[in-house]
Amino acid sequence: GRPRNGVVSFISQSGALGSAILDWDAMKGYGINKFVSYGNAVQVDESQLLDYFAEDESTKVITAYFEGVKNGKRFFEALKKACEKKPVIVLKGGSSEKGAEAVKSHTASMAGNHESFIAALKQCNAIIAESMEEVFDYARVFTTEPKPKGSKVQIITDGGGYGVLATDALSKFGLELAEMSEERKAVIKQACPNYAVVKNPIDLTGDANNERYKVALEQAMLDENVDAIFTILLLQVPNINEGVVEEMQKISLAKTKPLIFISAGGAFSEKQRRKMEEKSTSTFQSPLDAAKSLNALIKYYTTKEAREKAALEPEKPKAEKPSEKKESAKKAKAKVKAKSKPKKQSAKKAKKEKR
Repeated sequence: GRPRNGVVSFISQSGALGSAILDWDAMKGYGINKFVSYGNAVQVDESQLLDYFAEDESTKVITAYFEGVKNGKRFFEALKKACEKKPVIVLKGGSSEKGAEAVKSHTASMAGNHESFIAALKQCNAIIAESMEEVFDYARVFTTEPKPKGSKVQIITDGGGYGVLATDALSKFGLELAEMSEERKAVIKQACPNYAVVKNPIDLTGDANNERYKVALEQAMLDENVDAIFTILLLQVPNINEGVVEEMQKISLAKTKPLIFISAGGAFSEKQRRKMEEKSTSTFQSPLDAAKSLNALIKYYTTKEAREKAALEPEKPKAEKPSEKKESAKKAKAKVKAKSKPKKQSAKKAKKEKR
């Protein structure tokens, strides 16, 4: 089948890879807005496509697979402008020496130095993916989640082990654990037995039910100390039924901060996960993938805001180097000396005055 209509557009230098992606998107239920495969860039190149999608109002996120570029300077100018307007997620082929050789025979492109290319992508504030799965993990987060205000994350789980793994995953990417207010935690404690752990992670325990999840999520969403929520929903526990997904969907539709769901398991868990995806919710099977995607979201907006702020600030005068300071002092001294020295009258003028 074909993928449903969405807000993510995809640029690919490989037609076969692009076709496989469209098929994969349809299976996963992801949406695609536009797809372009440009191959050897005979009629249109990557820079022109970036220019087009940067201005395309129906495209909210640009995703791309590049092997090499025709004109490096022109490409990075186009990429920088595009990243200033919307997220651009890039997967670069030809990262190894043999991969670069394969690029040359595939699209006649020069892959160039991979490290330099990646450094330039970072300079433009592009989001760098290492696999096609990552490309669409990142794209889902950027299309479903609101802009985060910071990097403090609250974990909510019904399994202690997954809470530990989620903590490790967030720490790996430098994300902080939020500290909820005592007032909010008190409301959650009222809905839980006394053996539940209401800290960070919040462990609703293996006998968690729909109501506990609802209360914990609502309080975390209202707490000003929380910038994003990591919810691990293990549907195998006995007291949780399909109704919990409906409650999660309601909260997700009214969310004011990123709300990421992790639900691991087999066919039943996958079915419920797909239901949440349909209601604009980012869901994952692993805490590591979820943390990596949330980190990409936070990093992009943090960098973007910092650059916009810097652009508005008046430019500070450049500090003189010590050598320049010495030269300036010499010139000033010479100027003062010249002014204080009495002027010599010309012989002709003196003779005239004597008469």
